[in-house]
Amino acid sequence: AFSSYTRSTKGRGMFSSVVYSLIASCSVGIVASQCGPSDHPNCVNWVRNGFCNNAAYTTAHKQQYCPKSCPNIGCGATPTVAPNPTGSQCGRDTNVNCGNWARLNGICTTFTAAQRQQYCAATCCGVATTTKAPDVENRNCPKWAANPANAFCASGTNTRQDKLASCSVTCSFEINPTADCAIYTAANNVLTRQTTVQRAANINPLVAGPTVSRVYVGNTCTLALY
Repeated sequence: AFSSYTRSTKGRGMFSSVVYSLIASCSVGIVASQCGPSDHPNCVNWVRNGFCNNAAYTTAHKQQYCPKSCPNIGCGATPTVAPNPTGSQCGRDTNVNCGNWARLNGICTTFTAAQRQQYCAATCCGVATTTKAPDVENRNCPKWAANPANAFCASGTNTRQDKLASCSVTCSFEINPTADCAIYTAANNVLTRQTTVQRAANINPLVAGPTVSRVYVGNTCTLALY
């Protein structure tokens, strides 16, 4: 199921055989803290985009950043949600999944302004670029991502929500909804992403040698090797 680097081939189920064995160990464990004295200035936008219900953040984080806005965290908060601005200046959504992305994946707070405008202009209207909630991820994420046997970020088995919840920083490229044709190489038992663009990816020539053991591409992508 992995593409050989001796010929041109279609990617077939990138990492389709990777077994998702990290579920039991990828949750972030942080001891609950006391309720903070007040909400973070950007809390109203975070709450509107699902911060209080996002499993990527622990109760301790919600108590620290939004104690007055997140309900059911032991701080006696009453939820307040700012109205979503409307109007032609906001543009329109180009993907029917924007509601789910905003609620589950934080597209309105974890993606660039250009990406939000391209995909979910109406849903994310009025959310400032600076309103991103703090990134929290498992300290083992870089090691998981670099392991060719269980490539956490590049695996097609792990959902976008799995990656966002556990490794939002390390897997930020793969969480991006347009990251569909990245090229990866495995050398010396370390997996490395060779491309930093999503579509029609071109990279500097890779010289085949004894250290490069495999090259991977995603579903529906074509890898040409010469």
